[in-house]
Amino acid sequence: MGSKTGISWTDSTWNPITGCSKISAGCKNCYAKQLHDKRYKAYHADKAMPEQYSTPFEVIRLHNNRLQIPIHWKKPRKIFVCSTSDLFHEGVSFYFIEKVWDTMFDCPEHTFQILTKRPDRMLEFANWMADKRNRNIDYHNVWLGTSIENQEQADKRIPSLLATPAQIRFISAEPLIGELNLSKPYGFDKPIQTQAMEGISWVIVGGESGKAARSMNMEWAWSIRHQCKAFGVPFFMKQLSQANYPHTFRDINSFPIDLQVREHPNV
Repeated sequence: MGSKTGISWTDSTWNPITGCSKISAGCKNCYAKQLHDKRYKAYHADKAMPEQYSTPFEVIRLHNNRLQIPIHWKKPRKIFVCSTSDLFHEGVSFYFIEKVWDTMFDCPEHTFQILTKRPDRMLEFANWMADKRNRNIDYHNVWLGTSIENQEQADKRIPSLLATPAQIRFISAEPLIGELNLSKPYGFDKPIQTQAMEGISWVIVGGESGKAARSMNMEWAWSIRHQCKAFGVPFFMKQLSQANYPHTFRDINSFPIDLQVREHPNV
């Protein structure tokens, strides 16, 4: 389904896919799984719940009836695609992802923000589309991003993101559970290297939320802020860690003054 959202860096969510599976440390306390598990339990207790909660979160479901939702939204908006799943999960065929791309192509008035922990498969899809349709996937209104929670995942995921054609590439460092050097050189697809920040248009930083939230060292956030400033990359501080700031972690006015920054890509 699609709906307004409390996510501070977007306007609405659109979920033509539901379900996912854990892939790295950042998934440990997945909010989408926790919410789904609660509603799955309620569904099987005969509570009034949408049918999508009839199956466990790990079951990937493709919702053809939701593909046209953004077409009916007349007012231009930023749309977070698959906020409770991963568009590039192995359980989603390229043919279905192609249908998602068709909808985005048909809605040039909207901006679609795609965030994945599987940018290697996103790159495979880009190559598949280029071979099949002789068309790149870098539409002006589609932003491609990857989630990274620590340096290990940055080193794994950033090269694939940089190698994928896109008008806007972005990074979501949430939940940030380790220090990140985003200005190091990365080799990708060929024997050349580039500074990661030279190919990135936006960086979002956020601490973890929830009862089991892990701490975020403020030095990690400050370091990313300084790296972004040095390379002229817009920086967006979404939230602190609920473990450290249980009542004010989303209140920007409670952030350290030099982290009270919510910039957007220059488009």
